[in-house]
Amino acid sequence: MPTRHQAVTNLSPASHPSRCAQGYAEVSRRDPTRRKLPLRSRNTMRNLPVWAKIALGLATAAIITLAITAGGSLGLLRTEAALTETARHHMPALEALGSLRNALTAIQRAERTLLIEETSENPAEIARQNKNMEKFRAQGLAAFAAYEALPATTSPVKAQAKADAKADAKVDAKADPQAAPQQGDPVWLELKDAWEAWLKRHDKVLELLSSDMRMGAMALSMREAREAQQRVEAALDAMQSREQAEAQAFVAQALPQARSDRLLLLAASALALLTSLGFGLYITRNISRPLKKTLDFAQRVAAGDLTAELTVKRRDELGKMADALRLMVMELQKEIALADERGEEAKSEAERARLAVEEARQAGLRAELSRREGMRHAASRMGMVVERLGSASQELAAQVEQSARGAEEQSRLSDRTNADMERLIASVSGTDAGAASAADTADAARAKALSGAEAVKLVTRDVAAVQDRAKALRGSMDSLRAKSEDIGRIISVIDDIADQTNLLALNAAIEAARAGDAGRGFAVVADEVRKLAEKTQAATKQVDAAIRGIQTETVGSLEQVELAGRAVDEATEQAGASASALAEIVDLASRAASEVRVIAQNAGQQAQAGREVSESVADMRRISEETSRVMEESARAVSELAQQAHNLSGIVDEIRQDAGDAAGAESEAEGRDPRLQVLRSAA
Repeated sequence: MPTRHQAVTNLSPASHPSRCAQGYAEVSRRDPTRRKLPLRSRNTMRNLPVWAKIALGLATAAIITLAITAGGSLGLLRTEAALTETARHHMPALEALGSLRNALTAIQRAERTLLIEETSENPAEIARQNKNMEKFRAQGLAAFAAYEALPATTSPVKAQAKADAKADAKVDAKADPQAAPQQGDPVWLELKDAWEAWLKRHDKVLELLSSDMRMGAMALSMREAREAQQRVEAALDAMQSREQAEAQAFVAQALPQARSDRLLLLAASALALLTSLGFGLYITRNISRPLKKTLDFAQRVAAGDLTAELTVKRRDELGKMADALRLMVMELQKEIALADERGEEAKSEAERARLAVEEARQAGLRAELSRREGMRHAASRMGMVVERLGSASQELAAQVEQSARGAEEQSRLSDRTNADMERLIASVSGTDAGAASAADTADAARAKALSGAEAVKLVTRDVAAVQDRAKALRGSMDSLRAKSEDIGRIISVIDDIADQTNLLALNAAIEAARAGDAGRGFAVVADEVRKLAEKTQAATKQVDAAIRGIQTETVGSLEQVELAGRAVDEATEQAGASASALAEIVDLASRAASEVRVIAQNAGQQAQAGREVSESVADMRRISEETSRVMEESARAVSELAQQAHNLSGIVDEIRQDAGDAAGAESEAEGRDPRLQVLRSAA
């Protein structure tokens, strides 16, 4: 690396005039009021302020995180809506329909028991069966009320049925605006009509029994009541099949949606992580690279290499600081070149003054030796000496005057150089202040990054809330599965009762066969009871299959909810990774502020070097003033020498008159002073 003296020497006007001219042109071209950057550096991202770059990265990460949270929440809401629809409508609906079927079977069984002739002789059994009929009749009414109280469903299966009954639904809505959504369901209306018709026939059978018209009651029960019961069972089968289909449709719709939501969350989380890392690396490189170049440039200039180049050309704080450093170095090059030029001029003038003084001293010595010449050559030689002395005195006076003017010019240039150095020191101090301002800007960017990290923490907290909601939803699914298992156990009990009823009917048929003609009617009743038990078994098997299917779909939905919960956990981890990346950005901003402060310290060192140059220029001015004083004294000596030459001219005239006397004195003088012989021989 070149030293400070070598850098100054390389920049002198004598050695590199073209470089100095280029430096001056660059300084004049870089007017701070009209500074323009090359087209290739007018990149929008590079020219943004440091705080704007960091804020842009944080905003992008926050927006992507919010989008992930919104997408996950939307998917959970859709899954929750499907499961809620199943839990709030379809499961209670199947439970109500099963309860209604159970009530129908129990009432019919009690009615057939009362039709048995032996039962009429047992008042306790009659009372027990009547009590059972009242209980299960109330259970049927409660099942109807429970189903009608259920909220409306958005199932596509039910939509077509409601569209077919649109005209009737409009009429019902005008008649009863507060009616439940099920009032417009034709299948439900059919079930209600069939139930009411069957109850009327059941009441008629009981009325005939109370009038002791057992055969008529039995005939009504076996024909019209049985047809009404079959109508109710058909409507119940249709209702249960539709509810089961609706539940399966909701589950089939929710499962693909949950899978797509999970994949979307994973893809969005990966995109958020890659985007955060990319922005962090880009912003870090965009700040650290120009800072490193600027720091290297400042270190080279501080070491004395004024030929160093700074290639950072931007419009942000780093670019402005680079422009200020380049302008400072150019001004320093100019002032050092001017100081070197003026020093060379002063050195040349001092050398010429020294030569003139030496020549004057030698001329005086020659005059003294010539005066000691023999009187014989004094007249002729003295005239020549006086003539040469006068000419030398005039030339010396002119040189002394020129040296005095050069010393004055050097003093004036030294004053100007001192003023320029003071302006340069002020410029370096301004650069120091600009670097300190850039450090403050970096601190502000760090504060913005910290606030962005807090925003990411809030987003993470919201994702955790979504995770808690998913856990609550899993709890609801577990409760729903437990209720399904309870319904399955009830269906098992009903199936066992049907098996026992079938056995009782078989035993009754055997007893009726033993009784012969007297037991023929009882055999018919036993056959009907057996058929009823078989239908009950078939119905319970269908309900059990439906419940098992719902349990299977519920387990699958629970697994999807757990997958969605794990996706939310992964989103939480990705948000934590974004927070870590933002923390790294905060650390990088702190290090950038430290490097800017180092540049400020280097600028302070440049200011100190400028002050040292200013002191050197002041020393040069002092030396110039001393040279000027010496030149004034030389001028006075030359004036006295001219006066002595004039006096010597008069003495020459007198010597010419005494030429004869000088011849004798010449020999005597040569004997006393050998130097006169040397000067004479040289002459």
